[in-house]
Amino acid sequence: MFFIVGMEEVFEALSKMFPMTPSLNDRLQHAPWAGFHFYDLIFPLFAFIIGTSLVFSLSKSVATEGKGAATRKVLKRSLILFILGVLYYEGIGGGIQRIRILGVLQRLALCYCGAGLAFVWLSQPDRPYRKLVVLSVNVSGYAGRRRTSSMNRARKT
Repeated sequence: MFFIVGMEEVFEALSKMFPMTPSLNDRLQHAPWAGFHFYDLIFPLFAFIIGTSLVFSLSKSVATEGKGAATRKVLKRSLILFILGVLYYEGIGGGIQRIRILGVLQRLALCYCGAGLAFVWLSQPDRPYRKLVVLSVNVSGYAGRRRTSSMNRARKT
């Protein structure tokens, strides 16, 4: 989170103070795929942290408050994170056309919401097939998405 919120300006200032090729700031920017970059670790790291921590927090919440309260907690946290992401990326100050709907924080909110709801509602030892159904739906959706995007790219050329 440290690098996402504010460190870009620090590296930009350091790049101006100590010129080099490529600049320090350029080394930390997203680039067309030409190898692995440092920023490529940030999103998966946060998604991993969210996934591992929700097991501990939601297990206790489900055990003490029940599934309904845990579901409300997941939805509330997801909504707050999503709204914070919209506000961080200029909010609605630049007009409705400039709202960034799927920034990093919004995607993390969606990951948390999906994983949290799946954990709350699918973690029943007597019905393990539910997880298999969710996994197969996810894999099928991913495969379908990849196929349609490759077909769309083929049509454009």
